Amino acid sequence: MAENSHEVGRLRICFGENLFYITHDSYAELAEPARLNFYSQTVIGDVHKMFPYDNRFALIEAANDEGYHDCVLFNDKNEITETATANLAFLIADQWVTPPITAGILPGVMRAIAIEQCGVKVRPIHISEIPEVESGFMLSSLRIAQPISHIGDMKLKIGDASRDLEEQIRSHSQPVSVG
Repeated sequence: MAENSHEVGRLRICFGENLFYITHDSYAELAEPARLNFYSQTVIGDVHKMFPYDNRFALIEAANDEGYHDCVLFNDKNEITETATANLAFLIADQWVTPPITAGILPGVMRAIAIEQCGVKVRPIHISEIPEVESGFMLSSLRIAQPISHIGDMKLKIGDASRDLEEQIRSHSQPVSVG
């Protein structure tokens, strides 16, 4: 860290059998809302996001090539799961919802805060419900709660309900720690 020092940095430690990986990079919070598209293939498996993340970085590159920041993934039941890098929360019929762990997602810290502290409900979200999505967030420890402006060509609302949930999540999280 002394060789690669940053005023505000991101320290990532990944370990497993015969594996130990540490990175320290600069961190700047994302200011603009996210534009998402759909990944065109079903992601198969009990847990989609596993180290190493090489396949996830390829998904982001593909989304970037099409003018998007990330992509919405779904499972073999056509249920929304997560993005390549974050959990999701959607406002559907005046209720904030996030997919269950059983859909095949990583149980993220910000997702847990949204559920436990901010009233976000857990339930399967079928891909057919996308037209009903009013607002949305990408949730992760590096994004905290990044509003979603678009899913494909569909524009989402970033209004009072979004601002309220974002404020609640941020009030229950500590985005920067020292020491």
